[in-house]
Amino acid sequence: MREEIIVKILIIDDDKKFTNTLKDDIKNFFQKTNDKAIITVINDEFDQVDLFDNYHIVFLDIDLITNNGLIIAKQLRELDNNVMIVFISSRSNLVFKTFVVKPFYFLRKANYKKDLIYFFEMLDNYFKKNTLISLDSRATRVHIPVDSIIYIESREHQLTIHSKKDVYYDSSSLTAFLIKLSSLNFIQIHKSYIINLDYLKGINKNEILLFDNTRIPIGRKYRDLFYERYQEYLIK
Repeated sequence: MREEIIVKILIIDDDKKFTNTLKDDIKNFFQKTNDKAIITVINDEFDQVDLFDNYHIVFLDIDLITNNGLIIAKQLRELDNNVMIVFISSRSNLVFKTFVVKPFYFLRKANYKKDLIYFFEMLDNYFKKNTLISLDSRATRVHIPVDSIIYIESREHQLTIHSKKDVYYDSSSLTAFLIKLSSLNFIQIHKSYIINLDYLKGINKNEILLFDNTRIPIGRKYRDLFYERYQEYLIK
């Protein structure tokens, strides 16, 4: 069973009655999955929306009264290539115009109940396939995809998690964190380092080179196990 995740969700739609219904349905879904959704709803003043707030899912009406939802979506995509954009509209003919921003889903208001059920099925499958890990990063709990982690470094009783997108921090031990990862692609190669073999670029006698050109020493104690696990990884 995966650990609880916290998902930040933004709903942008000028129909207050609809957004209240959608918000309740989202809450019910996350209660069933034993996860937590932090939901923000914007019904007006769309120019004031803070798109830098690291939302994981954004429900966005294309036909806003004062704004073009597609323009907002393009701004979102430029800021974050991973955000899930879910378009909402009464006009299903607009679906083709949305492909440019690679939406996760298109929710038709006229077919709301059926579309929402299918969306939640897709979302549940996504969470199962894209394993997330929670971090207590400097008083803020965040969750990131496990496969985005390049390497983990232990310094002065704190872990520094280097990912493709950012750097995060966690207060657990390196050993405990390795157990949380539960993936054969991660291995400890030094008393202070865990690496993700997916990002391994090269190996010298006493160090490895990652794709971001970071060089990490191979501890003598860990060398034999590292080579053994790396061979298993290549075969897999």
